[in-house]
Amino acid sequence: MKLCEQEKCVGCFACMNICPKEAISIGYNDLDKTIPVIDDSKCINCGLCQSVCPVIQETEFKEPQMCYAAWTKIDNDKKSCASGGIATSLYRTIMEDGGAVFGCAFDDELNLNIRMAESENDLELFKGSKYVQSCTDFSYKAVKEQLENDKKVLYVGSPCQIDGLLHYLRKPYDNLYTVDIICH
Repeated sequence: MKLCEQEKCVGCFACMNICPKEAISIGYNDLDKTIPVIDDSKCINCGLCQSVCPVIQETEFKEPQMCYAAWTKIDNDKKSCASGGIATSLYRTIMEDGGAVFGCAFDDELNLNIRMAESENDLELFKGSKYVQSCTDFSYKAVKEQLENDKKVLYVGSPCQIDGLLHYLRKPYDNLYTVDIICH
């Protein structure tokens, strides 16, 4: 099975999340960029990975309908957050309503991963700017599970990660809220 060219891969890992045989894993190219690696001995050539790849499948671009500027009114969050604390406020709003929230945090080995917050304390890990690529890992699968259990879900990530998530889901969900962070 062939995915998009390595130099065009955005590292969203929608392909890894959709693979029914777990034949795709995270690898690295010579520049240490994360890339999908296919284990041909597990691959059944079903084509699902190609069907969700936002580089292979055209993304429908839409003009923004509305643009907002905002910041939190909570002083502690304003001081400890990088961009006015609005993401933390959005996370709390969804969590207070019984929903699931996904953001990026460093693990014990300083790898940056998108993960689901289990508690209010986890929101502290999502705070602050992180100017490196984060890994979505299997977060898309976790999002789908939450959505199918009728939970509201908030997913904050780079535009490529949000695009990968939407391609992976393959249908719109009224209970999904996404926030694209500005990426440079």
